[in-house]
Amino acid sequence: MTDYTLVRSRRRTLSMELKRDGTVVVHAPLRLGVEKIDAFVAAHEAWLARARTRQAERLAAHPEPTEAEREALLARARSELPQRVAHWSCRDLPKCMRSG
Repeated sequence: MTDYTLVRSRRRTLSMELKRDGTVVVHAPLRLGVEKIDAFVAAHEAWLARARTRQAERLAAHPEPTEAEREALLARARSELPQRVAHWSCRDLPKCMRSG
């Protein structure tokens, strides 16, 4: 059976989440027994296998950027985003359109 992290809360339903790093998180109601949670995870093993396969395919098609690429993207965002935000955040749209 798959190892998972259990998060209990005041909810009524069970849910399962596959994180980017491949870990599984199960969200469960406070009073639900561990046997039922284990049965839920076991019943969804096929879904987990498919989700892990899709996740691996997605990662292969779109790898994480290198540190140099990440820094370049951040620099580009710092230079371009303030102007775009300033342009689109004008409250009086007709006045903004006349001044720009």
